[in-house]
Amino acid sequence: MAGLYSSAMKHLCVISVFLMGLVSVFGQNHPNIVFIFADDMGYGDLSCLNPDSKLETVRLDNLASEGIVFTNAHSAGSTCVPSRYGLMTGRMPWRNGTSLGLKNHVPLIDDKRLTLPKVLNQAGYQTAAFGKWHLGWHWPWKESIEKRNSRNLLVENLDFSRKIEGGPPGIGFDYSFGVDEATFPNAFIEDGYTLGIPDSEVSLGEGRKPGIGVKDWDIYDMMPELTRRVVRHIEDNQSSEKPFFIYFAMTAPHTPLVPTDKFKGTSGIGPYGDFVLQCDQSVGAVLDALDRTGLAENTLVIFTSDNGSPAKNQGTKKGTILQTGHSPSGIQSGFKGDALEGGHHIPFIVRWPGVAPAGKNTNDLFCLVDMLATVAALTGQDVPANAAEDSISALPLLMGKDSDSGTRDYLVHHSQTLFHSRKGDWKLIFGSGSGGLEKNSGKSDPDAWQLYNLGSDPSELNNLYRQYPEIEESLEQLLIHEKKK
Repeated sequence: MAGLYSSAMKHLCVISVFLMGLVSVFGQNHPNIVFIFADDMGYGDLSCLNPDSKLETVRLDNLASEGIVFTNAHSAGSTCVPSRYGLMTGRMPWRNGTSLGLKNHVPLIDDKRLTLPKVLNQAGYQTAAFGKWHLGWHWPWKESIEKRNSRNLLVENLDFSRKIEGGPPGIGFDYSFGVDEATFPNAFIEDGYTLGIPDSEVSLGEGRKPGIGVKDWDIYDMMPELTRRVVRHIEDNQSSEKPFFIYFAMTAPHTPLVPTDKFKGTSGIGPYGDFVLQCDQSVGAVLDALDRTGLAENTLVIFTSDNGSPAKNQGTKKGTILQTGHSPSGIQSGFKGDALEGGHHIPFIVRWPGVAPAGKNTNDLFCLVDMLATVAALTGQDVPANAAEDSISALPLLMGKDSDSGTRDYLVHHSQTLFHSRKGDWKLIFGSGSGGLEKNSGKSDPDAWQLYNLGSDPSELNNLYRQYPEIEESLEQLLIHEKKK
């Protein structure tokens, strides 16, 4: 079993060599970092990743041509909340019991835990979070409300004249602007305060019941305003002596599907496709701002998604987008929430002028939990033993080094209902079915477990369970070992 855990020691030795050369590569000026996080965008949505995509993601395709495409990148979870938890903490969400989401909507991340923005703050970065949060707050409940849980977390039960504690500032962000979810609280939250009091009936998009929000709330302008704010932040900091970190967590193409009039009907496959194209242009607006301010050459840009796509096209039934001939999962089986690849195999593109070679692909295994150790290595910091226990630096990969530079070689993951472990091309799902909550989110299998060779069978069509007992035993022991940590 020693080979299963070799990557952790291997990468420590290699990273120490990189750290000695970082000053010569970057000088004393660390690059700005812009991390763009799409919400529910599938690997197959990008035309540069899926030759059969019905969409033309022009700006993302161009970004990919200017940097490195990670073709084997995975989110920390197969749904929104666990994925965000893993990204921010470098810790697999199943260790915190967050596989199924928030409990009573309180903060999931302990304020004493080391986080991605804290690591960057320690390195002198100015950190800012824009967009969807969805990791819990200390909501300002009205004194008359006795039972405080997810069922009565309603706008009318909260006192928005008071500051909302926790949220992005609670884990280290210097500035924040955004929302908790796309339809809650139907007001922008800036550094813990809503811009206005949510006390009016507002539209939540076509085909949805109205909700409560601030007067004149326009859900169709949510993504455009978030994009404008990111652009303004870049412009305001073009002469700053401090490097900046921007975390731009989009609210799209997650439902409600609310593309603006400019994008309605442009994809030819419905509102989901239209919203993906709006995301593409939002990325373009951020890139244009970096060019316009002269910051592009010293900015590391990362684009990715929090998990796979649910394949919804404004309705509630999964699979409706598939009827258009477009597969947001590409050749992968499964969708958001699944243990199958479509649930967590995500696009991941890195542009780092002068460091990351343009037009390169890497098939090395990567997980979003690795971001914390990666930025720590980039800024010359050690990660304490009691923090980010699942994070392995991928700095060599971001710099375009070959796979033998020492990175991750295994992954233990959890979908909405099932664990799976992965080493090399082999993947073992500990149960039958897709691993998601929705019955039609994938396929079922009569065998109790599922074993796939992703090298020869990336679509997970041929279950090899019971045919390779030694591999199955090895992957099961890997899960047992990780759960004991």
